[in-house]
Amino acid sequence: MSIDDFLNWLIPDSHATPRAQRMYRLRVALVACASFMLVYGFIIPAMFIGFPVLGQLAWANELNTKVAQAVRPIEQKVTAIEGKVDKLDLIVRQQLAVTLATQIREAKRRWCTMSPNSQERDRTQTDIDRLQEEYAGLRGQPYNVLPCTELNGGN
Repeated sequence: MSIDDFLNWLIPDSHATPRAQRMYRLRVALVACASFMLVYGFIIPAMFIGFPVLGQLAWANELNTKVAQAVRPIEQKVTAIEGKVDKLDLIVRQQLAVTLATQIREAKRRWCTMSPNSQERDRTQTDIDRLQEEYAGLRGQPYNVLPCTELNGGN
C-alpha cells in the first residue's frame, strides 16, 4: 500500500463514493470518541486518585493548603516573639523615662545651688532642656520639674 492509497483511505477526496465518505465520518467519530474517553476516562481520574505518574501533578488548592499548614507554626512563633518584643519595648521605655526623670531632677537640683548669672548654670539649663526634650519625645509631655524650694527639701 502506497502513501497515496493510505491518504485516500484516511481522507477521501470530494469525488469519493458515498460509502467512502460515510466510512471517513465514522473514523473521525471513532477518533473523537477515543480521545474523549482517553482524556475523561484516564487522565483526569489519574490526577485525582493518583496513578503513578499523572497523579503527581499538583493542584493549586492542594499546594496552597500544604504551604499554609507549613507556615502556620512559623506565624504563631513570630506573633509570640512580637508580643515579647512589645513587652520589652515598654519596659525599656519605662526604664528610660525613669532614668531621664532622675537626670532632670539631679540637674535641676545642681542648677538650684549655682549662682544666678554663671556660665555653669546656663550649661546646666541647656542640659535640662535637652533632657526635657528627650523625656517629652518618649512620653509625649515634658517632665514636671519641682521648684528649687521643694527639690532641696525646703531649704
